[in-house]
Amino acid sequence: MGILDKIKIKRGGSASVQDEVVEDVKTENTDTKKHHHETDHAPTMAVAVHSGVSEVLIAPRVSEKATRIESTGVYTFMVNPKATKVEIKQAVLQQYGVLPTHVRVQHVEGKIASFGRTRGRRSDWKKAVVTLPKGKTITVHEHV
Repeated sequence: MGILDKIKIKRGGSASVQDEVVEDVKTENTDTKKHHHETDHAPTMAVAVHSGVSEVLIAPRVSEKATRIESTGVYTFMVNPKATKVEIKQAVLQQYGVLPTHVRVQHVEGKIASFGRTRGRRSDWKKAVVTLPKGKTITVHEHV
């Protein structure tokens, strides 16, 4: 029901328009109500699903520590702040073809930085540390 329909009803628009709007409201209310006994399965949790790998894995982290631990099969990525561990695991599987054994996640607070006289703050971001099975490696630095 649009806002103009509500205005027409308040101003006393034609009876046919009012009847149509009232009918629309009645059908909307009956369609949106869902009774608990109508569902046969247990309620499921709503999960935000990202449409692609590029929305989950933003970039691999390039630092001394991240590069050093890559030899042990542990890789570090900057990921979407809303991404879950399961989504990160699936994104690594789709992107690199290897299913990780563990995914650890950290929320990193942005540092306080000064730009001339003004002080600002960098954005917060999320870091994922992904452990691969023994003997498996991936090349993360080819697109960096």
